Amino acid sequence: MSASKVELVGGNFQDSQGNLLVNGYLKMKLSSDEEVNDSLICSGIEITVTLDANGNAVAGQYIWGNDVMSPANSYYIVTAYTAQGQIAWGNNNQQVVGSPTFDLGSWIPNSVISWSPSIQPLSLEVAGTPLSSQTILDFVNSGNVTFTDLGSGQISASATIPTSGIPTPDQARFGLWEALGSPNGSASYVIGTTDDVIQTADSGAANILASNGDATQGPYFQIQIISNLRAYVGLQFLNPLRNCTAEGIFSWHYDTINAAGNFYQGMTDVYSSSPSTGNGICIGIQKVSGVNGNYQLLTSIAGVLTAVDTGVPAVSGTRTKWKIVVNGGVATLFINGTSVATQSNLPTAIMAMVWYSQGNTGIGSTFINFEYQYGTCTTP
Repeated sequence: MSASKVELVGGNFQDSQGNLLVNGYLKMKLSSDEEVNDSLICSGIEITVTLDANGNAVAGQYIWGNDVMSPANSYYIVTAYTAQGQIAWGNNNQQVVGSPTFDLGSWIPNSVISWSPSIQPLSLEVAGTPLSSQTILDFVNSGNVTFTDLGSGQISASATIPTSGIPTPDQARFGLWEALGSPNGSASYVIGTTDDVIQTADSGAANILASNGDATQGPYFQIQIISNLRAYVGLQFLNPLRNCTAEGIFSWHYDTINAAGNFYQGMTDVYSSSPSTGNGICIGIQKVSGVNGNYQLLTSIAGVLTAVDTGVPAVSGTRTKWKIVVNGGVATLFINGTSVATQSNLPTAIMAMVWYSQGNTGIGSTFINFEYQYGTCTTP
């Protein structure tokens, strides 16, 4: 079906005192060359639309509407003149759409009527989640990342990346524990420390084995807990008021579903006792008889323990890589690289790295294969 031209009507052009643009006229020029009904429309030719004594378009003046021309999104550049040739309105970018008539009085200066695709509102997101503000996007320096405004709408980001996995003293304080395996094939264990000192606590005997690793994991030592306690605590340097992290790899096991006990790994300021008696931020397992249970993000303030369930099952024998990041007053727990829990109700005490396991009498045994643990705290 062929497109038809549109008759221009109305307008009622006037000044701010209501004086009409008597016998004035409009100059209209297309924004680009267009096509309609297999005919080419030349944008270089300016057309004139005359106005009557009321500032309205004189009847019988037709032009092509922007909605029937191709390509889409064309518009007219419109300027209104007095009868004496003085510019009175515009120039403004306007569109003519619809049929059989178009009322010039419906124009809003420089307002697009039709655009394809339709103009969408800006949506600001981070990792698929809308920002709290959809009008302000503020790049904030954090950690080793610095943003610089280069001008002309350009933002530059730079990062200071350590040349190795261990930060230099001007960047952070750190501690590293790692299982070194079984020397000469013996059953004894060796755990190495870097920039940290480990204190050990026991309540009763614990069976300890060591391994140099296999196809699925590196060197580890295994501690079996039946009705006793074993804990390791290092030097206190992890300050939750600054950015700090703790991470490690372990594999937790139990010999029967009826086994019960607690396992914590992370940060604490308590030596030789459960993190729940002091201050702590840990990944934890609180297993009761007959239930596997889930990993938890455990935080403790002066012995008041809060547990956030991750929904991730603590399956016996599953090798788990974990990381706790404390940043801006929020602790985030990652399991195998995925964020699973957060907590903002945190202690303020300076803490140490902790490894803690406790079994319950006569219900069965639990044992943990420990590979490594690492903690770091940014330097002010």
